[in-house]
Amino acid sequence: MNIGFDHSPHGTSACPIEPIDARSLARCDRPIEHVPTYGERIANRALKAETMVARIMYRQMAKADVKIQGAVCRSEIDSDTKASLGEASAILKDAMSFYLAVHDDQASDSGRL
Repeated sequence: MNIGFDHSPHGTSACPIEPIDARSLARCDRPIEHVPTYGERIANRALKAETMVARIMYRQMAKADVKIQGAVCRSEIDSDTKASLGEASAILKDAMSFYLAVHDDQASDSGRL
């Protein structure tokens, strides 16, 4: 038990100090909120940055695929070039489907991808 001192006009006297319950500091009807640690904040920032870069890369892949499809449709390109562009388009589509599989919940939430 901790001992505190009570200062009064009649002098100082020792009195017991009751331990403070963490719930009494917060409102009793609400649970105590978790305050993120420094490491958790750094990890959250890194995750947000990674997500932002991944979304940018997805958009770049989509733009590249559109340009490849436009090039394939031109008649002045020989058949070997069209085949190579088709393979490149298939690789981009695989990468984009992999992104959507990994980030499926974010893509469905945002609706912008």
